[in-house]
Amino acid sequence: MPGTITNINTGIIANITRSNIISNPAAFNPNNAAEWEWIVEDYAPDDDTMSQEEGHAFMAGYVKDRDALFDALAYFVGFGVWDGVSRNKVLRYLPATHPRWPFMRVQSVSVKGMEFDGQFSILHPVAMVNRQKEPLYKRYRFDISYRQFEYDFRENDDVSTEWTRCITVDPEDLTDMIVVDGGLYKYKAPGDAALDNNPVNLNGPFLKAFAQRTGLLVTSYGLPANFLMDSSSIPTKFMAAKGKVNLTTFLGKPAGTMLLMDYQIQKKAQPILTQSAGSLLYGTTVRMHFGFTDPDRAIAGETLRGWQLVPARSGLGTLGWYGIVDTNTGAPLYPSYEMNDLLTAQSIA
Repeated sequence: MPGTITNINTGIIANITRSNIISNPAAFNPNNAAEWEWIVEDYAPDDDTMSQEEGHAFMAGYVKDRDALFDALAYFVGFGVWDGVSRNKVLRYLPATHPRWPFMRVQSVSVKGMEFDGQFSILHPVAMVNRQKEPLYKRYRFDISYRQFEYDFRENDDVSTEWTRCITVDPEDLTDMIVVDGGLYKYKAPGDAALDNNPVNLNGPFLKAFAQRTGLLVTSYGLPANFLMDSSSIPTKFMAAKGKVNLTTFLGKPAGTMLLMDYQIQKKAQPILTQSAGSLLYGTTVRMHFGFTDPDRAIAGETLRGWQLVPARSGLGTLGWYGIVDTNTGAPLYPSYEMNDLLTAQSIA
């Protein structure tokens, strides 16, 4: 059964068949009795476990067409690739859903050969030095583990960006101190003659203000590493964004209210793609630590907000918060960055 797949490194689309590629989910059809058979017994091998917080399930079946073995793995486990062209999203083959519990998807598959047919061969099409032959079996048992994931899977045609799938947001309350070293600042308070364009009185050589904010851990799962990083594994967009606030509305929050405080990008080899290409290809888990704050503004017409505001007068903001800018340059406290670009192709501006 022919199909197409993207070359991970070049983005070139090439014709493929089962004989020269091992990760084409579309080439496997679990409803084809010649390829797949669920294991059915008087006492089913299925095992479902439910709680208020977790869901796990197990099923088993046989891959009956040996040529479909690797395609079947790709079908059940899934993977993500970047076509080298798309800026805003990647191509994801999602893990298969459980037949009975559609909110569960495949977590892992264990493979075991059944009924040795007396032959030895090399199933893997990628040539390797000193590759040993392996015994061949008439069919292969798949023990499939499913679980309920913490994030929402959505098909490629249902999204325009990667911000709307495979994302979690976990809040925690924290208190921060804004500290700006040196410089001259003035209030921007139109209509308030006592403050507008008057200097901000610094307590010593630093500008300090306490701010209540919510810490938001935003995590993205499963994006290909070469989508987010260059060939040297450098995440240039993340490096440019750290320490800056959102330029435009981001995750529903107004400009200036989301500060990227830190990030971690963990690379993990994608087994299906790695076996296909014969070289290590990585997926990622990206953890972005944002600070969100949006205090009440004292001036109705104030254009700055969020991290660009400080409290004034007595009571640390009981009368509202005011925007401040650098006296010499007019720049606000924090530079801005288009945070929506973080989960876009690193090599495309």
